[in-house]
Amino acid sequence: MDKEGKTICRRDVYVMEYGKIACWSKITYWEEAIDVKVKVGVNKYACASEDTTRCQIKQENSEKIWPLISSLAKTDTTITITGENFYTAGYTATASYAEIAASSVVVNSATEAVATFDGGVPIYENADQERDERVNLLF
Repeated sequence: MDKEGKTICRRDVYVMEYGKIACWSKITYWEEAIDVKVKVGVNKYACASEDTTRCQIKQENSEKIWPLISSLAKTDTTITITGENFYTAGYTATASYAEIAASSVVVNSATEAVATFDGGVPIYENADQERDERVNLLF
């Protein structure tokens, strides 16, 4: 939750490890760090650390540093993902579509990645897809 009590997550919050949580953010970027709280049911939990900066989030996107997808091209077995700022070194990319993981992903450049589905690209015709059902490229 942000300082106004609104959720910053699109879907469920995941516990990554003790003291670390993750979720898909609704907000593109914040100009300043904001304090966050966790709400479970009706209970709200504030920061338990004396160093409250450990319970803040700041995500800047003004420099376009995050990968952005602009288009997709599909064949029977691949989805070519075009965009900008794809990470070309130091990361292992994964991809999924309709919640099915690609067999492999090759990042050809900062603007192109190709996801291969050995069993064929999943057939999925739901026009109102949730985030997990759409094409996802993760670094």
